[in-house]
Amino acid sequence: MPAVCGGAVENLIDFYLEYNEREGLHDITTYSIYDSKLDTSTSEQHNHYRWMRRNWITKIAKRIYARRNETAYYDDDIEYFLDWTIKKLKNCRYDMIVVENRPGYGRRLRKEFPNTPLLLHLHNDMISKNDGDLADCFDKVLTISDFLKQRVIQANGNARVATVYNGIDTKRFARRPKNVELRKKLRFDDNDFVVVYSGRLVPEKGVRELLYAFELLNDRPSIKLLVVGGAFYGGTADSDFSNSLKQQMHQMGERVRFTGFLEYSRVPDCLSAADAAIVPSVWDECFGLTVAEAMSIGLPVITTRSGGIPEIVNSEHCILVERGEGMARRLSEALIEMKENYSKYAGNVLDSKFTKEQYARNFFNALQL
Repeated sequence: MPAVCGGAVENLIDFYLEYNEREGLHDITTYSIYDSKLDTSTSEQHNHYRWMRRNWITKIAKRIYARRNETAYYDDDIEYFLDWTIKKLKNCRYDMIVVENRPGYGRRLRKEFPNTPLLLHLHNDMISKNDGDLADCFDKVLTISDFLKQRVIQANGNARVATVYNGIDTKRFARRPKNVELRKKLRFDDNDFVVVYSGRLVPEKGVRELLYAFELLNDRPSIKLLVVGGAFYGGTADSDFSNSLKQQMHQMGERVRFTGFLEYSRVPDCLSAADAAIVPSVWDECFGLTVAEAMSIGLPVITTRSGGIPEIVNSEHCILVERGEGMARRLSEALIEMKENYSKYAGNVLDSKFTKEQYARNFFNALQL
């Protein structure tokens, strides 16, 4: 999917494609799904695009494909896109095929293109012990943290794996004065200590635990929460879980402000309206882009000891909280600690190895087999 509706993987692909077009390193063709919001006027001297458009023809073709392929690895939409892409790939000759975050594509691609190097760029922990053989389909696996690298090796000790840390746009997420106007618009008082959560409203992100933590802070009404995000990328729909969170936030009254889904370009302004950021993930985040974005803005961060997050954080300006039973209480204690000793945690700095330029350089260097 193009990065017009947000999404970490989508933005990261854009970063290395932008770098490639600027530096002229390789001749890259990207196969993706067309979106009407796309700006297709950009230069295509080194980057080329093949779009699968979704219309009545593709709907019929997908239904036919689904009936003939009932044992596919992914759902019909994802598998049909692979089938469409393979038909296009057979008309070309490529020196390498890079698969973005779909290890289940490996088996069929290896069968269809036995002599073409295959590389997997893995962003999530999708190669479990039960599916460790998927790594055998690829000549190399790039992971976004050492945590994820070790997970792949645990599943398949023969896999060739390298870490390429994600990067963020430090110009977009640049340090800036506190956004006083937005704070006023959101009805925060000058003496409020505002903590921002930015991300999807899904169980694994720990938003429920975060709200429970704020319910434990009723005796500290000046600690406020700003929630930015929706249930899905693009903000087009809600889930039962996100609706229950909205109801809980509504019951908390003035303690919480909820913006709903915002375009990615508006997120930096929301971060700059806060005093600190919180990323309460209850699952193993393989990297944690929202942590890096908050650090780039200069916000101190409260987050969990989760997956690859400890590899990113600046320990002097962040508080790491253990997950599991009692997590809400530990989050509330961390919020009090950060507010009462704010000068100790202020002045966060993002390591330069997490910039999008360094990420793109490392990505292309890692393509070599």
